[in-house]
Amino acid sequence: AGALITSVYNTITPYIGVELAVKGIVAITIGGMGNTYGAILAGFLIGILETLTVAYGSASYRDALVFGLLVVILLVRPAGLLGTRLQERA
Repeated sequence: AGALITSVYNTITPYIGVELAVKGIVAITIGGMGNTYGAILAGFLIGILETLTVAYGSASYRDALVFGLLVVILLVRPAGLLGTRLQERA
C-alpha cells in the first residue's frame, strides 16, 4: 500500500500517510462509530464532495469542505449518519 501511495506523491516522507489516515477517521466518524456501512457511505460522500470541489471550485478548498462536512454532521447527528445514539446510564 505504501508503494501505491508513494507513486502518487512522488516523494517519501514520514508524514506521507497522515492525510489519508485523517480522512479515514473522518469517514468513520461521519458514518457512525462501529457501523461499517456508515463508514463506506461516508467514504463515498467524501469522495464525491472532493471530486465536485475540484471540478467546480478550487482544489485548495477540498480538505476544508471535508472537515466542514464533519462539523455539520456532528452538530446535526452527533452519533454519525448511521450511528445509534447510546442510552445514558442512570
